[in-house]
Amino acid sequence: MGKRRGWRRFLRLRLATLLLLITAACLGLAFRQAYLAPYARQAVAVVKLREMGATVEFEPAQPEWLAPLVGRDEFQDVFRVHMEHRNVTDDQLNVLLDLPHVRYLYLAGNPITDEGVRNLLPLKNVRRLSLWRTNITDTAMEYISRNRDLEALDVHATAVSDEGLKMFERMPNLRELKLNGRITDEGLRHVAPLKRLVNLNIGMSQVTPAGMALVADCPIRVLDAPPWESTFRGEYLKHFRDWKHLATLPGHVYYCRDEHLRELPLDKLESLSISGSELTAAGLQRLIEAPRLTNLNVECNLSLKELEPLMRSRIPRITITTPKLTPQTQADFAAWNKPPRRIVRNMWETLRLRVGLSTKPSARLNGGMTARQTRLVKDWSLVKAWQNANVVSLEFDPDDKVELEHIAALPNLQTLRLTGGEIAPAELAKLHAAPNLRDLLIHSLSLDDDCLREIAELPQLKSIDLSSPWFSESAVRAFTARMKPRARVQFTHAAGQWNGRLNQVLCRPDFLGDVAMKHLQADERMQALRFHGLTNGEQLEKLAGLSNLRSLDVQQAWLHRGDWSALGEMKQLRHLDLAGSRLGDDAIVGLADFEQLVQLNLSGTQIGNRGLEAISRIESLEELLMYRYHYSDGGPWINDEGIRHLAAMPRLRKLHMVAVQITDASAESLVQIASLEDLDLRETSLTDAGLKTLAKHPGLRILNITRTQVTESGLAELANMPSLQRVSLPYNLRGSETARNLRQLRPGLRVN
Repeated sequence: MGKRRGWRRFLRLRLATLLLLITAACLGLAFRQAYLAPYARQAVAVVKLREMGATVEFEPAQPEWLAPLVGRDEFQDVFRVHMEHRNVTDDQLNVLLDLPHVRYLYLAGNPITDEGVRNLLPLKNVRRLSLWRTNITDTAMEYISRNRDLEALDVHATAVSDEGLKMFERMPNLRELKLNGRITDEGLRHVAPLKRLVNLNIGMSQVTPAGMALVADCPIRVLDAPPWESTFRGEYLKHFRDWKHLATLPGHVYYCRDEHLRELPLDKLESLSISGSELTAAGLQRLIEAPRLTNLNVECNLSLKELEPLMRSRIPRITITTPKLTPQTQADFAAWNKPPRRIVRNMWETLRLRVGLSTKPSARLNGGMTARQTRLVKDWSLVKAWQNANVVSLEFDPDDKVELEHIAALPNLQTLRLTGGEIAPAELAKLHAAPNLRDLLIHSLSLDDDCLREIAELPQLKSIDLSSPWFSESAVRAFTARMKPRARVQFTHAAGQWNGRLNQVLCRPDFLGDVAMKHLQADERMQALRFHGLTNGEQLEKLAGLSNLRSLDVQQAWLHRGDWSALGEMKQLRHLDLAGSRLGDDAIVGLADFEQLVQLNLSGTQIGNRGLEAISRIESLEELLMYRYHYSDGGPWINDEGIRHLAAMPRLRKLHMVAVQITDASAESLVQIASLEDLDLRETSLTDAGLKTLAKHPGLRILNITRTQVTESGLAELANMPSLQRVSLPYNLRGSETARNLRQLRPGLRVN
C-alpha cells in the first residue's frame, strides 16, 4: 500500500510540475507576443521605411533604471518618422501600423488620399501630423478628428475647406495649426473652440483682417497671417484688440499711427516691429508700458530728443530708424549705439543697405517712399546733408509729387535714378542745376512727351534710360535723333507692338495711381496691360474701366473673394492671364458670358470642377492652361469630373492640365474635343490604357506625358497617331528601345 501511495504522490507531483511548465511556457509565449514580437515587426517596418527613403528616430522603450539589465539598444520605440516627398501611396502607409508608439508623423508631399489617412486610424499615439501638399479632402478631417490627443496639424496646400474645419470641435488638444488657401473667415469660426491653440498659421488663406476677431478667445501667441494687400497695415491692429495672449505679430506693421497702437494688447507682447511717418513720441510712450516686450523695432520720423524716453526704457533690445539723424549729428546718437541693447540707425543708411549697395554711404544715397519699404521721409531737404553723394536712387508711391530742387543742388551728383511718383516737366527742368549729372534713369507712368522735351534740354547727360507707355512714336524718334550724338539712349517698357497690333505696358501695381489711370483711360492705343501682384479690388476696378483693353495679365494677384467682381465686367477681353492668383470658382463664374475670350491661363489658382463647368461655356476659347503649383495650391481642385465638362468645347485647340488629379477616365472626354491639337498631361495618373484611348484622337499634334505612369509597352500606341508631330516622354523611357524604334518608324516625329 505504501508503495502504491508513493507512486500516486509521485504522479501527482509530476502533473503539477507539468502544469507549471505549461503555464511558464504560456507566459513566455505571451511575453514574447506582447513585448518581443512588436519589436521584431517594428524592425521589419523600419527596414521597409528606409527602403522608401524615410528617416526614423528612436527612443528607449524601458525606464532608465532597467536599461543596465536589458540593454539600451535592444528595446527602442520609433517615435518620429520623416517621409516627405517620397511618392508614398495609400497602400504603402500600412507599414506604419507596426510602429504603435510613433508620435511625430511627417507625410507631406506624397500622393496620399483620404483612404490613406483612414488606414492610419490605429495609430493612437500620434501627436504631430504633417499632411501638407497631399491629396486629402474634408473627408480626411473626419478621420483625423478621431485622435482627440492630436496637438499639431499641418494641412496647408490641401483641399481641406471650411467644411472640414468643423471637425475641430472633436480635437480639443490642438496647440499648433497650419491651414490652406481655401480657408475663409467662415472656416475660422470653427477654430475658435480650440482653447489650447497657441500657434496659428493661415499664411496662404483667404481670411480677412476682420476675421482675426473670431479667434480672439484662443490663447494664440504666434500668428502667421495672410499677406493682406502685401503688407500688414496699422489699421488692422483694431481686429486684435481682444487678443490677450499674442506675443508676436505677423511681420512688420506698416503705416502705423498712434491710434493704432492704442488698439494693440500689450500684456503678453514680446516682439514688435512697426513703422509710420505719423508716429509721435506720445504714441510710442505706450510701448514702454508693455511688461514683456523684449524686442522693439521702430521706423519713424522723430528726432533723437523725442526718442529719448523710449531709449531710456527697460526694453532690452531696441532698434530705432529715423531720417532725422544726419552725419552732422553723429556724436549726438553715437552714445546710444550699444548693441544689442540700444541701436539707433539712420534712415538713409538703412535704405542704402536694403538696396544692397557696397560703396561708401557718403558717396551714395538711396531713399524709399513705397509701402514695401517705409514711407517715412517727408522733408526731402534732408538730402542736403549728403554733400558728397554722387549716386542718388529714390522710389515713390504713384501719386507722390516728385521734387528735385534739393537733389539737383547736390554738387557731386552724377547718377540719378527715380522710380514711380508723379514727375512734372517743370521739376525735370531743375536738373539744369546739376552740372555733373551724367546718368539719368526714370521709370514712371507720369512721363509723357512734354517730359521728353525737357530732358532733351539737359546737355550734360551721357546715358538716359526712360520707361513710360505714353511717349508718342514721333516724340521718341525726335528725342533719339537729338540725343544719340552725345548720349546713350534706351527706352524700356515703352509703348510697343504686341502681336503686331496691340500696345502693351509692363509695370508694378503700386504705380497704378490716378495719374497713370488718366493716361490709360485717355489712350485708345492701350489694348494690352500686364500688372503683376495686384493686392486690392480697387486696382482691378480701375482696370475694368478700360473699354479698349483686349489683353490683361494680372498674375499673382492676391485678392479676397469679393474683390474679383470687377473681372466679370471685362467682357471685351481676348487674352486673360491669372496664373498664381488667389481665386476660386466663384471668381470666374462670370467668365461664362465672355464671347471673345480666346486664351485663359489659370495655373496655380484654386479653380475646381465647378469653375471648369463655367469655362466650358466659353465657346470662343481656344487655349486653356491649368498647372497646379505645389507650393501654394490647395488641390486636388480638378479631377475626371471636371474634364468631362470640357468635352463639348467647339474651338479648344490647346489644353494643358499639369499635375491635376485626373486618371485614364479623362482620356475618354479628351478624345471628344475634336479641335484639340496640343495636350499636356504632365504629372498626372495617365497609364497605358489612357494613352491607348488618346491614340484614337485624329488631330492631336503635340502631346506631353512626362512624369505619368505610362510604361514602355504603352509607347507603341504613339505609332498609331498619324497627326502627331511632337511628343515628350517620361524621363525613364526616352532612351528605351521602343522610343528608338518610334523615331525610326516616324522620322518626322520629334520624340524627347
